[in-house]
Amino acid sequence: MIDTERSLPLPTTPAEPTWPPLLWAAAGYVAVVSVACLLGPWWFAAGETTPAAIAAGAQPPSGSHWFGTDALGRDVLLRLLLGGRVTLFVATSSTLLASVVGVAYGSLAGAARPRVESMLMRVVDVLYALPVMLIAMGILAVSESDLVAATVGTGGAMAQVLILTAVLGGVQSLTMARIVRTQTRSLMRRGYVAAARTMGRSRVSIVLRHILPHNAGAVVVYATLVLPAVMLQEGLLSFLGLGIDEPLVSWGLLLKDGVAGMAAAPWLFWGPGVVLALMVISLNAIGDAVHDALDPS
Repeated sequence: MIDTERSLPLPTTPAEPTWPPLLWAAAGYVAVVSVACLLGPWWFAAGETTPAAIAAGAQPPSGSHWFGTDALGRDVLLRLLLGGRVTLFVATSSTLLASVVGVAYGSLAGAARPRVESMLMRVVDVLYALPVMLIAMGILAVSESDLVAATVGTGGAMAQVLILTAVLGGVQSLTMARIVRTQTRSLMRRGYVAAARTMGRSRVSIVLRHILPHNAGAVVVYATLVLPAVMLQEGLLSFLGLGIDEPLVSWGLLLKDGVAGMAAAPWLFWGPGVVLALMVISLNAIGDAVHDALDPS
């Protein structure tokens, strides 16, 4: 007689995916730095730099200034937190812009008729063939001209942030449009889409009700990878003098100032450099984890 209780395997529930400790550390670092940049400057005493601090010049890290001071006596940690606000704002806003534009354009191309789809994607292919970053640098250089500055007026600093956000978001939206178009074209061949058509649903209704929800995973995965890429691009452009400029401050601008005074005050470079490098590495690690979780294949 066969003992069925022993011969049949017991049903087991699949184990939930777990994050390794280093990934938790990366997520914790991103959260701590983001909160510190948002709330940290409020903890510092308000007021302008004193004449004594200006006369003292750049000072190395100490108990009162953990990251030291610059040539004008300004606290580097405070400027690092203020710069983080701008850098994180540009990176987040550019990612959101790239997602919205890319999803809208890719969905339109994927759901359109073949001739219209071909025309729309040829535009993306042409833009891909161009040196997009060089064109972006040219746009930013023109936006810093005296004519544009005079037109913008006192809002020039914020206008520069918005122009930088629009340029970086537009560059990243090209890849997003390609991804969404491919996903949409594949989903449009599914049976439930054919059933929706027989029920009289329009293409817009099908995209909104059936296509976009299925594309959400791919959009989230790509967005998590765009965020650190945009952060690096903003740092590069600000380092080259084409991004954020005074009176605002960003991590890229701090790196530019740090390189200029690295021989006499190396702490001006290493503080922002380490913070930015760890942020990009952490965001990339989180993006890879999200990709593996949403697409195990």
